[in-house]
Amino acid sequence: MPEEDENSEERNKFMFYTALLDQGYWVAGSVLGAVAGTFIPFDMNGVSFALTALFIELMIEQILRIKKILPFAIFILVTITVTLLFPGRYSLLSAMIISLGLVQIFSRIGRQAPC
Repeated sequence: MPEEDENSEERNKFMFYTALLDQGYWVAGSVLGAVAGTFIPFDMNGVSFALTALFIELMIEQILRIKKILPFAIFILVTITVTLLFPGRYSLLSAMIISLGLVQIFSRIGRQAPC
């Protein structure tokens, strides 16, 4: 038993120092990036396109991984509808909440349907 306590204590120490180093690297990298960002001019043209393309690619990967298109179709249709009906700053948040609710409802209905 004393051996287990010793190993457990060593493991806890190791995990603590690993987490401490990870946090230190994160903070140092963030500070370095912030300082460098003030000195390096950066043109933001095209960033919005790149982020949109990234999210579309991530969505396609998720569709292929889970092999269910219904949640994504619901989200797309609700987003378009909400944006047309309520243009403004809360349209995306509203679309997400409505979509999540509809996906939950449809998934419960799907589970209750006879095979």
